[in-house]
Amino acid sequence: MNTIKIFIMIIALFSLNACNTNLDDIMSADDIAALQAMETSFVAATEANNSLANYIALTGITNDQTCIDFDNTYHEYDSMFEANHMMYSHNNSGDDHDGDSWMMGSGWMSGNGNMGNGGMMGNGSNHNNDFNASFCTGNNLDLMDSLMDVHEQYHPGN
Repeated sequence: MNTIKIFIMIIALFSLNACNTNLDDIMSADDIAALQAMETSFVAATEANNSLANYIALTGITNDQTCIDFDNTYHEYDSMFEANHMMYSHNNSGDDHDGDSWMMGSGWMSGNGNMGNGGMMGNGSNHNNDFNASFCTGNNLDLMDSLMDVHEQYHPGN
């Protein structure tokens, strides 16, 4: 009988603890959608840039219609990344910057006021998608800045 009482008390304590949520940790549906769209855009822009880089490496051609098509796809997705970043509220507990601290192509302002430079992705490919799908972090912006830097060397007409 004592075992049953202890078991019921443990279940009750577990249930009460499971129901205890912190409203500050709940992200709005709009922020979740924007963050997911940022990640999807980043991955798609990376794939488009990698396709462009591989095409140039295989053919040696740097400015034909195929290059322009890959480039247009890249720019479509990097623009979508910025648009969704602007729609994201930056009001969540894991965010480490505000919405005005990053603009596409200009880098982002880190906490000390210096322009972020991002980590290099190397050879036109992103070996690791370290995108933080939980919050909007400086690392996410570093990844996009790095992709933009890599893209510049493959951009048609360069």
